[in-house]
Amino acid sequence: MQNNRKILYPLIIASLLVVALGLVFSAQAATQTGPVLSIPDAIAADANSTVTIPVSFAGNGNNISSLIFSIDYDQTWLNFDPTLALSITYDMPAAFSGACSFDGSDTDGEIFCFVFDPIAPLAPFPDGEFVTIRLRTLDAPDNTIAEVNFSDNPEASFGDTAGQGVAGGTLDGSVKISGGLKSGKVYIPILIKYPTPTPTNTPTATLPPLSSPTSTATATATATATSEVPGSTDLRVNGGFENDSAWFLPGTEYTARITTALAHSGNRSLLTGILNPGENTWSYSSGYQIVTIPGDADSAVLKFWNYPISGEILTQWTPPVFWYYVLDVAPTAFDMQYVAVSDLTAGGTALLYWQVSNRASWDIKTIDLTAYVGHTIQIWFTSYNDGSDGVTAMYVDDVSLESCR
Repeated sequence: MQNNRKILYPLIIASLLVVALGLVFSAQAATQTGPVLSIPDAIAADANSTVTIPVSFAGNGNNISSLIFSIDYDQTWLNFDPTLALSITYDMPAAFSGACSFDGSDTDGEIFCFVFDPIAPLAPFPDGEFVTIRLRTLDAPDNTIAEVNFSDNPEASFGDTAGQGVAGGTLDGSVKISGGLKSGKVYIPILIKYPTPTPTNTPTATLPPLSSPTSTATATATATATSEVPGSTDLRVNGGFENDSAWFLPGTEYTARITTALAHSGNRSLLTGILNPGENTWSYSSGYQIVTIPGDADSAVLKFWNYPISGEILTQWTPPVFWYYVLDVAPTAFDMQYVAVSDLTAGGTALLYWQVSNRASWDIKTIDLTAYVGHTIQIWFTSYNDGSDGVTAMYVDDVSLESCR
């Protein structure tokens, strides 16, 4: 009997393996013959940037007229921002209706989409890419793989031109994120890149309103020809932060904010960084504005009032100039309050002013930007926290950019 068991058990195990493999092959065959939704694998992206996720459809010989699916992305390293330009785009035939909606609280499928032909006779949906979704990439370690999957709750469903359900499948994708700070490189917070505006003598910028970070509305800011200096033009817009135009606050681990807690003049100011030691975390906290300095200007001078606060333990360190977007050195050893400019015309980013200060009083700073005459630039006000020791913040108010001709 013992010998029979020795022979019988391997036969049973082998039979089960054959059945299991047969089920796998059958499932694969069903996916290949049924309609399929797919997302590419290992889409290349930089940390602290954006990535475009294409969603494609293949009918595989089936006349499909309706699709319902949800997308679940890795929220550790990816983020959907409804205020981001072209956050969701569609490329569908005129006969079809469709939309995608975002629900950040639904961790099983943050983005829900549907596509259908509303008028009989129903048309078959064509093969190809039909939806793209832009996500922000966070500061992931170098070569991080962040999954972008089709949700199983609810799972994707398909309907044919006869109104009947059709079995189909999905192919999940991912994003390969490169070059994050935690990989040992220092990034200044260039999280969003807008197309370079056409240089004009009256620069404009269309940016999301500060008070509604989840709103898709926009606020257009236009520079006015008023200035404290006779014969010059103040190119800045909303330099006192008294309304919700012109300034943009990129989403980071600790996002900058507009506050009424402290102001040099008026009622509001920009607050970057962290005030509460209990909330200490690694983060860039920034606000920026896009400005074009006229080509016929003789000079351009940036002025701003700042109120720095820091509990950081200082060490000896002098930061070099930030050129372009990355510095190939170890992460900074302590917090920093700084101002930088990104040249959208010629490229490159330079550090204009930096400090680690607990002065806790208002002080005016003046920086010559004449080298950027004729260029479109982003002016950044930032507090960087390294996540250890004390916390660092900086209030900014009454920003001006005087351009003389």
